[in-house]
Amino acid sequence: MSTDDWRTFEGSGLHYGGFCTLLRECLERVGVRTSRVLYEGRKRGSGDSVPTEVRLTVPADPCVPEFEQVVVFAFELSVAEAHTTAARRAVREVHAHLRDRLARTPYRFVPRGCRDPRDLEREAQEFHHDDFEESDERLRVATRCIHAQDLTLCHYEREIEVLRRGWDNSIGHNAMLEGQLEGLSCCLERLDQTNCRLRDESNAAPDVFKDAEKIAMLEAKIVQMEEALHLRNKLIDKKRAQLRDKDELVGNLNTVLATKDGAINQLHHRLHRNYDNIVHLSSRCYRDRDMVERLQAAWERSDRRRRMELEELSAWIPVKYRKEPWEETPPALRGPQAWEWRLCAHGGAADRAG
Repeated sequence: MSTDDWRTFEGSGLHYGGFCTLLRECLERVGVRTSRVLYEGRKRGSGDSVPTEVRLTVPADPCVPEFEQVVVFAFELSVAEAHTTAARRAVREVHAHLRDRLARTPYRFVPRGCRDPRDLEREAQEFHHDDFEESDERLRVATRCIHAQDLTLCHYEREIEVLRRGWDNSIGHNAMLEGQLEGLSCCLERLDQTNCRLRDESNAAPDVFKDAEKIAMLEAKIVQMEEALHLRNKLIDKKRAQLRDKDELVGNLNTVLATKDGAINQLHHRLHRNYDNIVHLSSRCYRDRDMVERLQAAWERSDRRRRMELEELSAWIPVKYRKEPWEETPPALRGPQAWEWRLCAHGGAADRAG
């Protein structure tokens, strides 16, 4: 395929939704102007499902000194995927520059949602039992991604509503034209009947009664009939052109509906996958918390039993042989900290005895 088949384009990327909308929301949250965000590139062919190269530029803003210009590139097999990939990479770059400004906003968890979904699945399988904070962050990121997908779905629904309104308007206009054509057909039929009647009268009358005035009247009526026929032909041509436009509009509507169905199926698949990840992570989180509580209770029971045993042993030792009195474990120390405190205490006593 020659290089002449490549077609250049540029735009704001707003109608692609998803990560493109998420990028603009992050920039607007920190005060960066989004009017100069530019998607430019080229695609091989005239459709949307063709190899596409996209260059995304986010200029620097004097109002946000720590933010520098961001330029990312993406190459995908469709225009929408190329825009989405470029926006996802730009979100990571923007978050790297503006991490401090986004630290106290809901967008601090966005970079974890910008990775490939397959990486999230592998991390969910290798999730550690005690990583409660990481699981909460992933749940928030999954919720944010679902919201971005819902925005894309609403954008497709708005486009379909506009096409449906255009379709309804064309149907009403075609009905009006059909009514006009029926009226013109009736007029032409009456003109044809009048012409036939006048022709019969002209043929039946003697030649002596045919004068110039009657001939002029007939010629004028013939001219009127010709004008009416010419007007009817023009209306017929206009109706055919509108029918062609109607067929083209129907084809565009079918294409958009097919694209919308494919996008909806893909979004449903991603939603189900995100829901499965959320349920899996929630179940692991609850199970790990239960395990920690059981271990804490077991540790406290073991601690009480050891203290009782030590107190019983201390009671058997005479007072005169006791080097130091028994010291209670501070109530604030539990678990491994209590054992460290006891080891330090007994170690010091043994050193003094030696």
